[in-house]
Amino acid sequence: MNQTIYERNIDAFKKSQPYIVEVIEDIDLKDQDECIVFEGMNGCHVLKVKKEDGNYILYNSFYNPYKEAKEITQNIDYTINRSLILAIGVGMGYHLLEILNHLNEKSVLLVIERNKIIFKNLLYYVDLSDAILAGKIFFILGDFEKDELTIQIKSMLRKFFVNILSIQTQILPIADMNYVRYCKKILKCISDFKSTLMFTLGNSIDDTLIGIDNRIRNLPHIIKNPGLKDFMKKYGNIYKGKPAIIIASGPSLDKNIHQLQLAQGKALLLACDGSMESLKKHNIVPDVVSSVERIMLTYEAFYKGKKMPDDTVLAAPAVVRPEIFQTFNTKTLSLFKSEPIAEWFNKMVYDKGMVWSGASVAHQLMGLALALGADPIILVGQDLAYSPDGVSHTSEAAVKEKVDLSNIEIYVKDIHGRDVPTTFVWKKFLEIYENAISSLKINCIDATEGGAYIQGTKVMPLREVIENYCSEELPKFRTLIDSIEVEKEYIHRAYRKVLRSLIRLAKVYDVVVKRCEKSLAHNQHAKTLIENGIQTDEELDQVYDAIDYTEYKIVKKIRKDQGLNMFFQYPIMATINKINELGTEITWDVLARNLDIQKELLEVIIYYSKKMLFILKAGFEFIKEKAAEELNSDEISNIEYPHGILPK
Repeated sequence: MNQTIYERNIDAFKKSQPYIVEVIEDIDLKDQDECIVFEGMNGCHVLKVKKEDGNYILYNSFYNPYKEAKEITQNIDYTINRSLILAIGVGMGYHLLEILNHLNEKSVLLVIERNKIIFKNLLYYVDLSDAILAGKIFFILGDFEKDELTIQIKSMLRKFFVNILSIQTQILPIADMNYVRYCKKILKCISDFKSTLMFTLGNSIDDTLIGIDNRIRNLPHIIKNPGLKDFMKKYGNIYKGKPAIIIASGPSLDKNIHQLQLAQGKALLLACDGSMESLKKHNIVPDVVSSVERIMLTYEAFYKGKKMPDDTVLAAPAVVRPEIFQTFNTKTLSLFKSEPIAEWFNKMVYDKGMVWSGASVAHQLMGLALALGADPIILVGQDLAYSPDGVSHTSEAAVKEKVDLSNIEIYVKDIHGRDVPTTFVWKKFLEIYENAISSLKINCIDATEGGAYIQGTKVMPLREVIENYCSEELPKFRTLIDSIEVEKEYIHRAYRKVLRSLIRLAKVYDVVVKRCEKSLAHNQHAKTLIENGIQTDEELDQVYDAIDYTEYKIVKKIRKDQGLNMFFQYPIMATINKINELGTEITWDVLARNLDIQKELLEVIIYYSKKMLFILKAGFEFIKEKAAEELNSDEISNIEYPHGILPK
């Protein structure tokens, strides 16, 4: 063991990943026999580790570990830009050094190690400090059961968001079934998270613009009505530890919807808008109804021409169609989804409250139940699968379909371990549920009585759930909401802040447009230089400067701003993927293609930034007009949209 090497590694971790130091500092390597290092041929260090049966297994070659490291890493493609190389197990670090010796500038090595003793032992023998400080290697330690490994992995993958399109895996050649099972769990965790992340990423900036326009148009309603924060301030934990039932519109709802009458007044009934017609048919009035879709079709299917019960409170995020809010003549609950763009709007109105929203209306209602402290959270009608007859939704649902199950290719397991047919979207919803239940430690009961099994839930019949949990009369949600008054002074301040915030955001997008136009000019000049033939080092520098300007002055600045990043993340990811495919070899053709790809991105950013500016300008005029109707204030009338920002 070399104390100097260990201290160099620890000093590096203190600057890069300080939690690593905390995790291993109390581990005593003296007198332990779990892992032993001894000298092999040619003086190389060899690691042997004790298995569960008491026998030892070698973690690297006794004869030539350097040669072995080259052989087991030979399939890694180092020409891929921005690759995430995943090494499971540290061993004695020979394979890590081999990878680091070939790692390109924009790729990173992520190492996951289950055994903290093995890891701490490594730090005495292999100096990784330079790579740690350079941000070329990162570590995750622990097991799934003890160390919340799933949360650590997801956090690290978010950190290296731009690298996860090209993940390459390095596994040690160890004949240990526990290690093999550990690797399989990690790879499944990463695959599921990557798939879900790409699903929630979305691919339409136009949809995002619709959501932004909706939020602006809904702000007057949001401002005038009590927010979730107002509710919590006045009533605190009034529903803490009380049952909440989330009512979705899956086909199994037909089986047990009538039993919900027994839960009225004794559980918070939180209804997805698609279940309202079924509830109405059975004379069940939910405490809350919600929606999350921003499109007109949702309004037309579930709200248009329909009378909502006065005792039902709308608790929808501001992203939905304004017509949905206008359907309600009663007070509604104002809240925002927990995402960067919504967070910006929430700050604009002095924090009405945010909830975790997942990707569906049922997810959002789970977020509301969590915010209210409800426990347990009970799912009803949450099939996330077709019925045995191929039916998608409850019989009263306005939007449903019946499919030929022989054409279905995607299946999930039900509570009995049998395959049930589903869709790609429903499967993603299922995975989001499972991730939330696991990471947020949610006490969740699935009383759907059909459909997919949601891992982490307790499965019970609805009648049994009601008998066990729904015995106490609860305060009426409508009564509590109606008792909250929104002060006129707050309304005045909120309108003022909204107008000024819209101006600030417009200035941000105006700067984005100007920078992109400047970058386009550099791009075109560089492309012309290549087409005419580079004659001098100065001309070559100008080509590289044009590429770097787009990467550092445009893309990286956008990615540092949460709102801009969420708005442009899809075209940026698509661009990164295209550039990665060019490889690491530098030729004139590669440089020209790089410039072409960047040009496409710049044009997209300019186009949608200008669309955003039009929405902000129109939204400013709309808010100012609404403020004039509500308030008589010279201060608001004197706030003017700056000239010269709106593009021609």
